[in-house]
Amino acid sequence: MDSRVQSLASCISRPQYTVFPEDPKGFSLDEQYYLGTSGLLVKPVTAPGVTETTVYLAEAQPYYDYFTSKVYRGKRSGTNVTVPSALHELPLLIRGGSIVPTRERPRRSSSLMKRDPFTLRIALDASESATGELYLDDGDSYDYQKGELVWRKFAASKHGKSGLKITSEDYAALKEGKEVADGVEVVPFGQPGQFKKSIGEVRVEKVIVLGLKSKPAKVSIGGVEIEWQFAPGVAAKSGADGGVASVLTIRDPAVKIVEDWSIEVTL
Repeated sequence: MDSRVQSLASCISRPQYTVFPEDPKGFSLDEQYYLGTSGLLVKPVTAPGVTETTVYLAEAQPYYDYFTSKVYRGKRSGTNVTVPSALHELPLLIRGGSIVPTRERPRRSSSLMKRDPFTLRIALDASESATGELYLDDGDSYDYQKGELVWRKFAASKHGKSGLKITSEDYAALKEGKEVADGVEVVPFGQPGQFKKSIGEVRVEKVIVLGLKSKPAKVSIGGVEIEWQFAPGVAAKSGADGGVASVLTIRDPAVKIVEDWSIEVTL
């Protein structure tokens, strides 16, 4: 992530006004920020004894509590919402329209997570779609400038009359090697380098979709049905503010993080 941030001349902690530069209400907000382009919105609480706090939402989109999947709805004109913030609760929201990849097995260091599987958390927006990305390199060398990296684009979009398709594509190839590495106009792409080979067996162990409007009829890859669970709740497109979102959990879809694939959700 660090080299991607560097190449974009951006920063990991992004103040409100950098994400919504045309919203003057956000210019004075310095107590909440977004984490890179992940769609994660954080509001640290530094005062003692606080059990709830307010978070400003600058757009007419659903935001989801990262831990509870509770839905908070923003407005086009901007609005403040109240979120719990007791000592054991971190105000962390996922912006609707984001796909957040995480490794969720506790390790003593990030280097020990190199071959750990990923979870994709998909937070649908008001149009029932989402995008996200994952960038990986060895974290030690400058070999990413030679194309020794993995950069994936994830997307969730409407499919058919009422379904959803979740896809993974090679983002470096889509970009034709441009805007990938700082100081390099075009990096090599499309060939399986040593780094990609070294993590070739890393899989996606779970896909979580927040905000589906109804229970799926089936979930499949290449026409083959796979295991899933569904908890009914509030839809991304409409529903009560403060309700818990519906949650579709797809367990071990048997797809690799370095490969192209698609998962079809039929409603």
